Amino acid sequence: MTKWTEPKIEPFDSEAFDYTIVSFEPDFTWFDLKKIDDDMLSLLYWRVYDIAGISPKSTNVYLNKKKLDIKDFSSYVDLYLNALNKGEESKLEKFYEEVGPRW
Repeated sequence: MTKWTEPKIEPFDSEAFDYTIVSFEPDFTWFDLKKIDDDMLSLLYWRVYDIAGISPKSTNVYLNKKKLDIKDFSSYVDLYLNALNKGEESKLEKFYEEVGPRW
């Protein structure tokens, strides 16, 4: 990762678009890969959910053109608690406090 190119930043009309698209192209040759395997893809998906959980409530996060139903950290934590609590007799409880609008 000692070689890199300048980022491609394109001009846009801020009145026509009020969103940001982030994309990347992995360097398969550098990492000696032929494709993104399932484990790597799962990790990338997980990071998108992480971003949705820590973004402001006004931010909509999409994954593969599907809007994620995560509006705050509390709903992000619910994803994990719901998965862990399936079929369990003693359910894990969630304790959550919103300290302020930025936290």
